[in-house]
Amino acid sequence: MKLYIKLLSLVAVMALSMTSCDKDNKDNPVITEQTFPSFYASVNDLSNGVSALYSNVSYLVYLNYSTMRAEVHISGLKLPDGTIYPTLKLTDIAWRIDSDQWKVISGKSLIPTVTGYDNLPMFSSFEMKIFERVLDNQGSAYYSPGVSVTYTLDSRYRVASANPQQLLYGSTESTSASGKKFETNVTEYITSFNVDTRTLKISMNNAKFEEGMPMSLNIDLSNIPVTFMGSQLHFDVDAITPSIGGTPFEAFPITDLKGYIDPATGLHFTFHCNPRTTVESYDVEVDCEFDDIPGEA
Repeated sequence: MKLYIKLLSLVAVMALSMTSCDKDNKDNPVITEQTFPSFYASVNDLSNGVSALYSNVSYLVYLNYSTMRAEVHISGLKLPDGTIYPTLKLTDIAWRIDSDQWKVISGKSLIPTVTGYDNLPMFSSFEMKIFERVLDNQGSAYYSPGVSVTYTLDSRYRVASANPQQLLYGSTESTSASGKKFETNVTEYITSFNVDTRTLKISMNNAKFEEGMPMSLNIDLSNIPVTFMGSQLHFDVDAITPSIGGTPFEAFPITDLKGYIDPATGLHFTFHCNPRTTVESYDVEVDCEFDDIPGEA
């Protein structure tokens, strides 16, 4: 069953996550400013297949609610051929709120502006999606948006960019070897992508796989190799030993771990576990999206 997050009012979200500014006094427009620092960027040269992966790419975003136009500044962008760009400023881009409540900034044939820099790329296409998400942490609200950025430079370089760490909730459905099903929405999933090693860590906090489990577990799956397919991070591992509190948990072997992270939707993966402490084994399916919120334990 899908659970939809109840967002705070726009004013409250601004107070939590953004600073309001008035860049243009004409007609007193409502403009918000927001920074997304330290994103990764996967850059693929479509002409020869060469790709590169970078960290510390940042985005400064202004959204004008009066005109529904946006301005985006991109810092730290590099190309596989060694080109390093100064901060690129895209202006007067249309934005909207789609049916799933994502804010979508998109445009084509955009020329950035940079003072004192002549060799500017053209953004053949640009799309940035932001899901304004406010979560509850023991009674305190905190801002944890979903953000996906994809664009193409000069019809040649395709870029996919997002936060290397994601926090997600959703459904975890387990099916035992005897056919019993169990579903929970209390598990918290934290994914951490290491740009240098191109590996992923998945932390499953408050995990349960059957009704009769005496306690929930905090399980880490580390050093999962990742490949990019467009903007998605895919993984497929035959076998992996989970850890609890940094200690390998040999009694809980996991096999057939496969799935993907899509920064514009969420986290989706499956695995098989055969705990040596039980007579049952389990096939587990995890489906998390940014509009899912945790249930009550």
